[in-house]
Formats: sequence, structure tokens, C-alpha cells
Amino acid sequence: MTMNIDRRQLMALGTFGLGALGMPASASLIGAKGFTHGVASGEPAPESILLWTRYVGKDGSKLTAEISDNADFLGAKMVGEVQATAERDFTAKITVQGLDPDQWYFFRFIAPDGSQSMVGRTRTLPQGPTQ
Repeated sequence: MTMNIDRRQLMALGTFGLGALGMPASASLIGAKGFTHGVASGEPAPESILLWTRYVGKDGSKLTAEISDNADFLGAKMVGEVQATAERDFTAKITVQGLDPDQWYFFRFIAPDGSQSMVGRTRTLPQGPTQ
């Protein structure tokens, strides 16, 4: 069986295909669940840092952020809870305050079902001017 496609149809299909590739893929559309990305940190200051992850679950899933000065998380402290919502493409960001300057920290997020994100490592800035 042969299929005849004229030039207009070919151009329309090609344009549609390119448009679909250029659209950001929403996690809810492709069926991804749980921690779909790793973790990240940014905006360092001497006593604070921004932590980030992405978790796809029920809309408004509450994640717990933990931070520790050791990789095994003994003595880790919960630094807060943050919502991962569809309106923000299931991203969760929290700024952690009250940290020590020029210190390495390990961090992770815990989902409502008890699953854990990857562990990240971050560092606060030293006190005073940086070069």
C-alpha cells in the first residue's frame, strides 16, 4: 500500500514535529514520577544557601529538606518543608539560613512516601570579601 503525501502535507507534518520537539516536556504528560532530576544548590552566602530539586507526585507534595555536615546524615537537621506543585513544574526550592561560613554541607530532600533524593554537596561563602 502506498501513501501519497504532497509537499504541503509534508511541510505541515514537519513543522508539527519540530514544534513538538521544541516544547518543554511536562513531567505529568510523560508519566514521570518521584525525583525526576538530581539536586542543586546556588545563591551561596556566608550563612545561607538555596537548595533545589524536582519531585513529581500528587500536586502539592510536601518535601522535607535536610542538611548535614557529614555524608551519612548523622545529626542531620531538618531545615524546612517545601511544596512541589504543578504551577512550578514540580520544582521545589528552599533557602536555608543559619549556616556556618566557609563550610561544606550535604543535603537531600525526603518525599511524603519516604523516598529520598540524591545527596548533594554545597558550600557556604567565607565571611568577608571574596575575590
